[in-house]
Amino acid sequence: MRHLFLFLLPLIFSCGQKKAKDVTVGGVKTKPIPGLTASVVHDNFTKSGFKLDKTTDGDLSVWTSVENNEMHEFKVTTNSTNTNNVISVQASVVSMLTLDQAAKDFMANVTSIQYKYADPQKAKDWVLANLQNGGSTIIGDVSFQVTVNNETSRNLKIYVQ
Repeated sequence: MRHLFLFLLPLIFSCGQKKAKDVTVGGVKTKPIPGLTASVVHDNFTKSGFKLDKTTDGDLSVWTSVENNEMHEFKVTTNSTNTNNVISVQASVVSMLTLDQAAKDFMANVTSIQYKYADPQKAKDWVLANLQNGGSTIIGDVSFQVTVNNETSRNLKIYVQ
């Protein structure tokens, strides 16, 4: 009996762990990225000179950080139902000539955001390896997808399926 109790003990405690609850946006159920807040995404970008804008459309809050210079346009957008329920992060880079080191560094910074069960180094390595041709992967419970628009433009989407 004692052995049975010791065997079942981890199972009993794991049942009490919180899982991310579905949220409904525009009548569609979706899951937030566990442990991610809008400020985690945007604070570092605004500290480095990005301009932050927040808009609200019904149940959805959209936070956008943008930096424009002569060579690039960098943009990071989070969609959330509140500051603690980020349902997606989207980043885009448009370069004037080629996807240079600044563009690669930007995308690597976006993928290194901290969420529950994140592996920032794995995410950075993956995005750098897939920035040229695009692709998708899952790290923790979170999906990463790079889309190639043309030679100088890339989009990144981070979300839970």
